[in-house]
Amino acid sequence: MRSSHRILPSFVAALVAVGAALAVLVSSTSADASSLGQLHSQLGAQQARQDSLTASISSLNRLIDSLDSQISLVENREAALANDLASDRAKLARVQVQLKQERARLVMLRHRLATARARLSRQLVGSYESSKPDLVSVVLNAHGFSDLLEQIDFLALARDPSDASSVVSLELEGFELTRSSERVGALSLRIQARDRVGFLASLLAHLAGFVLFPEEIRIDTFQNEARDALWLSSVGGQSPPPEIESALRASLTACTRDRLSMPPP
Repeated sequence: MRSSHRILPSFVAALVAVGAALAVLVSSTSADASSLGQLHSQLGAQQARQDSLTASISSLNRLIDSLDSQISLVENREAALANDLASDRAKLARVQVQLKQERARLVMLRHRLATARARLSRQLVGSYESSKPDLVSVVLNAHGFSDLLEQIDFLALARDPSDASSVVSLELEGFELTRSSERVGALSLRIQARDRVGFLASLLAHLAGFVLFPEEIRIDTFQNEARDALWLSSVGGQSPPPEIESALRASLTACTRDRLSMPPP
């Protein structure tokens, strides 16, 4: 009996030890399971973050590719504009050189023209000083209207512009002097005067004193009154300057005033 009482406490002690070991084992297994769940949760979060970063990187790569394409396009346009600019600058340099050459040529031609005009004037004066023709003889000896205009041009070049006696006086009833709308640059002169022999020659001589010559003449007479219309230009068909127009207007006004102030015949 004593031996069975000794075995029982030992058995109980062994059972207690086994229970304690099992408790420790169960507690350790539960802690390990909790740690594993946390690790799985952290791993899932890291995987989600990695997926988000991968998507962001892909989007950035597409944006970089688009920017690279735009940069290439801009660089190509810049290169084309640079080529155009270089071409335009080369053209501008050539045009500037040509402009400088043409200006020098213009100066030379103007000098030659001035010299030629001076020589022509001296020759005309020399040729006319020997014969001293007047406008009436020029009109009578002209072969056609074109030849008359050329002869009048030559006669005007041979005149001395400072000679006041070169302007022939007239007797007018009235006149109208305007810039012609039919002939660009020409003066339109309409004259009313008592019709008489030699009036047209006197009128042409008066106009030649102002270096003005008719491009066209229309002659009309109504009840012994001359109503002539003339379209006037300067030497060589040039447009008369305003100074000549003003001087002619003042002269014709004086002729009309003198005529009106004269006592009746």
